[in-house]
Amino acid sequence: MTEFVKELIKKLGEIASISGFEDIDRDKIEALVTPYFDTLEITRTGSYLFRKNPAREGTPRILVDAHIDGIGLMVTQICDGGFLKFSTVGGIDTRILSGADVTVYGKERVRGVIGSLAPHLMSAEEAKKNPTVDKLYIDTGLDKEFLEENTPIGSPVGFTYPVVELLNNRMVSAGLDNKASVAIALTAMKILSDENSDAGVTLLLSGREELGGGVGAISAAFAEKPDCAVVLDVNFGFMPRDPGSDTLAYRKSAELGEGAVVSFSATTDRRMARRFLEIAEENKIPCQSIVEGSRTGTNADSIALSGGGFPAVLFGVPLQNMHTYSECVCADDIVGAAKILALYIKEKAGERSE
Repeated sequence: MTEFVKELIKKLGEIASISGFEDIDRDKIEALVTPYFDTLEITRTGSYLFRKNPAREGTPRILVDAHIDGIGLMVTQICDGGFLKFSTVGGIDTRILSGADVTVYGKERVRGVIGSLAPHLMSAEEAKKNPTVDKLYIDTGLDKEFLEENTPIGSPVGFTYPVVELLNNRMVSAGLDNKASVAIALTAMKILSDENSDAGVTLLLSGREELGGGVGAISAAFAEKPDCAVVLDVNFGFMPRDPGSDTLAYRKSAELGEGAVVSFSATTDRRMARRFLEIAEENKIPCQSIVEGSRTGTNADSIALSGGGFPAVLFGVPLQNMHTYSECVCADDIVGAAKILALYIKEKAGERSE
């Protein structure tokens, strides 16, 4: 199953899904996901609702959410010499922008690189700080007339980095927040399909999560009205600032390679969270837990408070280098998370509502 996940991550890495522009590679998304589902609905906010086996009468309706969108850029100005000015889409770590390899999604896809002033040419003051976004530009090498026609203002821009496999089943790529969670969902659906399970489940690949407020998740959950929701999202992979003594960072993060992560918060359903941990323990699948206090900052908050409210749990895997183009996850964690999710779906599908 680990090799299946690695191939899945590589395919997901080829999909552009900048927040607010989740339809750029809609054909690739549909080709990858529809084999596991019966129907597809595109919501008015651009999210994807894939449905499998409508819930049998008297059994819970299960919603699995994994936001498909990721951070990116947007063209704000077209300049002479093939240069494009831009703004950020979502919470990007701006330290990574200088020299970044990007693709501009216009009528034709245009490759470019974000300009980086050589350190030899910097003043002493410039060398002390990172350039602000308004001082950066994308160099395409094309003429202004072509860019004005092909990549008008408002065109989305994504990072262009291949999926790289490291040792110990680590995978590195742009956009693993939150394509790693999409991989969890699809691997769980493969497990259920291989077992000929008739569990009814709706997979929501929600959009616009990175813009804040969970727009895509709120509208879809309100329309779907599930009995419970499993929200899949990545958590902070432990990155010590002071190895051996950084206990605060450790409490707020989880270890790569040590299993999936269940979140406990005041917003999400703690009974569901405990059950995920119990399933992991009963089946000897590695699983970690974190505490996020009042809110999780994910779609779990939005879905839990949508409409009249829905029980929701936040579940996922640890990820390092969040909101950069070199996000890192462990394929073994994804396999374990998928197994736990599949077991939970099967269990819920066998319940009878009161």
